[in-house]
Amino acid sequence: MYPLTHFLVAFFIGLIMVKYGSFTLLQALYAGLVGLLIDVDHFISFVIKKDDFSLKHAWNATVKYKLEERTFIHHFPGFIIVSLILLLLYFIGGPWFWILLIGYYSHIFLDYFNFRKWLRLKRKSLNFKEEGFFFKIPIYEIVFDVIFIALILFLLL
Repeated sequence: MYPLTHFLVAFFIGLIMVKYGSFTLLQALYAGLVGLLIDVDHFISFVIKKDDFSLKHAWNATVKYKLEERTFIHHFPGFIIVSLILLLLYFIGGPWFWILLIGYYSHIFLDYFNFRKWLRLKRKSLNFKEEGFFFKIPIYEIVFDVIFIALILFLLL
């Protein structure tokens, strides 16, 4: 999934928490940012492996050339470690438990749930290049983003 989708889904869940009085709007925004920032590990891994600090090169290596740059937090051992850290935060208290939980788990769910296969969709995508960055966005993800933007606007009204 693209970064926008990760942000929108986590932010939407955070806004639901706002509607129920459990979150502030700022906390919902933080949840969205956590959902987005989980993917910083892709860039860090690229920099370590390729000794290249170019965000454009890292992005294009992943999108155009399918270079896999996930680190441990995207795999089962990292999932367990992050879950244990979240469990500790739960007992400490405060909103950061919920902010991190929403951001991380929504991100992992979106990365591993195969929407295309589950919805029986064809492999169609919007392919383009902008400012040297390659994009190959699945059509279902664009529709998914539009739906979540509409839901977010609905919740904000």
